[in-house]
Amino acid sequence: MNAAAANALLKTLEEPSGETVLILISARPDALLTTVRSRCQRLPFARLPQAQIESVLISQRELDPQQARVLAALSAGSFRQALDRDPNLGLDQRRDLLKAVTALSAGSILPLLELAATLSAEKEQLPERLELLLSFYRDLLLFHHGLPETALVNVDLTDKIRRNARREDTPSLLRKLEAIGECRRNLERNVNAQLNMEVLLLRLAA
Repeated sequence: MNAAAANALLKTLEEPSGETVLILISARPDALLTTVRSRCQRLPFARLPQAQIESVLISQRELDPQQARVLAALSAGSFRQALDRDPNLGLDQRRDLLKAVTALSAGSILPLLELAATLSAEKEQLPERLELLLSFYRDLLLFHHGLPETALVNVDLTDKIRRNARREDTPSLLRKLEAIGECRRNLERNVNAQLNMEVLLLRLAA
């Protein structure tokens, strides 16, 4: 909600009609106005265990254990994300996206601009694609610091993670993770999608 919408909700929160129970759900409660939060009782809900989501994906979607594990990890504890995602399409798109991004070079601008244009043309898919990039660079950071493969999200891409981790160091990976986070925040502020992606890809190619 923007500030105007939140302020409009305050009167309802302060003077609900009858026997009313209002349940507000937010993945980012800290982004809400303080006046809204102060009028609510906070009930935190933890993410679901990855093993539980894997089990459901195997039984309901008939996925093999490795596919189920990857999709469960990408869903970040959300059944909705895990069950709504097309398994084959999601896994194939992830491979294509990571292949395209890791092939970029800061010295070759044209392919970078073309990829930014392609990604920004499907703006509604950008949040999910940024999540995929975030999970990949997080895996690189964990692998770079010697964590076991069982800690990785993209466990089926360990060879790719191993190759790319050799080309990075901790400061460069932290800069790239911050670049993805900044890109996500810019999208929420409705910054021009293509310009946003061009800046992100330049920073990832550096």
